[in-house]
Amino acid sequence: MELQGTAINIINFLGAPVIAVGIGLLIAIYGLTSKMSKDETLEKMEQGIKSAGIIILVTGGGGALGTVLRDSGAGDYIARLIAALAACVGSLVFSYFNDSYYWVVNRMLGIRNAKEQMRVWSVTTTIAWAVGLVTLLILNAFFG
Repeated sequence: MELQGTAINIINFLGAPVIAVGIGLLIAIYGLTSKMSKDETLEKMEQGIKSAGIIILVTGGGGALGTVLRDSGAGDYIARLIAALAACVGSLVFSYFNDSYYWVVNRMLGIRNAKEQMRVWSVTTTIAWAVGLVTLLILNAFFG
């Protein structure tokens, strides 16, 4: 049985991702800032946008690249040629500015200096890559 009618159309409209996120944002703004002035509310929103903006931008770019890989068939081709573990380990090599998680980690830790950001996250991911590579080579020698 297929549901139809005005109520279903309203539910489908409100459940659309952009509309649902917009409604959630409005509820959050009015719910969390009801005792603040307009200027204080705008200042808090600006702080949030500064922190999250670069993360959203890089993540959106990564999503677009993922769509290109999927639609072109390159993703399936890569998946047939490379074991998933090797691809995961390879993604850890010197994570830096174009990696969404780089920004998440550095923003959450409050690190602003680029050299310090690279020391804290880029060097760490490179060490994780090297350990993962050695582990993968050992596993391949025994099970490959």
